[in-house]
Amino acid sequence: MAVTTKRVRIGLLVSGMLYRHPALLAKIAITADHLSGGRLEFGIGAGFAKNERAMYAIDDRNPVARFKEGLDVVELLWSGERVSYDGEYFQLKDAITAPTPVQKPRPPIWIGAGGPRMLRLTAERADFWNPSDGDLDAAVKAGRQLRRLCEEAGRSPNAVGWSTQLQFDGRGVDAVVREGEKWRAEGFTELVVYLSGDDPVAAATVAAESILPALR
Repeated sequence: MAVTTKRVRIGLLVSGMLYRHPALLAKIAITADHLSGGRLEFGIGAGFAKNERAMYAIDDRNPVARFKEGLDVVELLWSGERVSYDGEYFQLKDAITAPTPVQKPRPPIWIGAGGPRMLRLTAERADFWNPSDGDLDAAVKAGRQLRRLCEEAGRSPNAVGWSTQLQFDGRGVDAVVREGEKWRAEGFTELVVYLSGDDPVAAATVAAESILPALR
């Protein structure tokens, strides 16, 4: 996708910090940013899928603490400086990553979060927030909490953009647009069309031609 497109921003909603060492994740992100010419949106969360963790016997103790340390490591390595880090879960010793991301000072960070500790980290570190609960009322409630946490962190409540997904299988354009308008009225400005169904390519074409123009 990165090398065959020119304008669209690319990223995941969201990768899980538990699944890779953050130094590897930092390098993967840099590669995607370079391949796309600086169009990466770095989506990251603690890693919520319990079935995946169970299947692969991934150590999922203290996921929020691991997430915080992992994000520290990623951002330190993106700086291009030689850095050291002594955390409980991750350590760096005079480490460097080159090249650095195309985007300066770094790619935008999207954090998927719902719980209070993750929301606090979102308020402190994120450029965009993606709620872990797909229910609008629950997401709005979490968003209000996020705004308060931004103020406590010394950031403007508007410093973190809000995003959500609108599922679309190629049918029911008007219903998807109406749903998007509901979320936008509550402050969700980044509306991502999530493709499903038997023919996601055809659904993408319909979304590009009918849904995106309506929501813009």
